[in-house]
Amino acid sequence: QYIVKTFPTARSFKNSISGETPDLFLLDIMLPDGNGLELCKDLKNNSSTSNIPVVLMSAHADISRMEGADDFIAKPFDVDELLNRIEKQLA
Repeated sequence: QYIVKTFPTARSFKNSISGETPDLFLLDIMLPDGNGLELCKDLKNNSSTSNIPVVLMSAHADISRMEGADDFIAKPFDVDELLNRIEKQLA
């Protein structure tokens, strides 16, 4: 069982994560007001979040653009595949 918090925009994500330590970040690359690749870079460059796994997902990117992420999943994806990848990162 997972507790999931969702954020519709990069801004709402940035404004809401301070002070929290999630087990994993699942980021879409294409966001209405930002870029999941940039968020990933910021998370990996921050000492308080650098060790937290980041899984990127996108319908418009390929695995060569992971840029610091721990895993990538292409959309559309099977929910079981997504859960398996998350479990692998949390193991």
